[in-house]
Amino acid sequence: MNLGLFGRYGWYENHSLDQGGETFSFGLNLLDLFLPDDRLGLGYGQQLSNSDARDDDDKIPDVVELFYDARILPFLRAGVSIQSQNQFSETVFGFRLRADFDLTGPRGILR
Repeated sequence: MNLGLFGRYGWYENHSLDQGGETFSFGLNLLDLFLPDDRLGLGYGQQLSNSDARDDDDKIPDVVELFYDARILPFLRAGVSIQSQNQFSETVFGFRLRADFDLTGPRGILR
């Protein structure tokens, strides 16, 4: 089984307001599940947030995403996703196209 794990953490500091916030995400991908070079993944993350600036009634700016994408051409991927945001109070369906171009390859313009 081809399994991938991912994670990211970041923060910011606004010195003018003397406030800061953080963001993080993590999840897993199953690779080559149905087709060669496809991906099925599940992730969780929190957007930039400042817990000191939020009221107690504010929802946590989080998101859970289930996604699937596959390579349809050597340079093009297509996928679908479903996200649940803000403590599962909002649901968003999405469609993605991703194009990859190698500008440094044998005929690339940056060579």
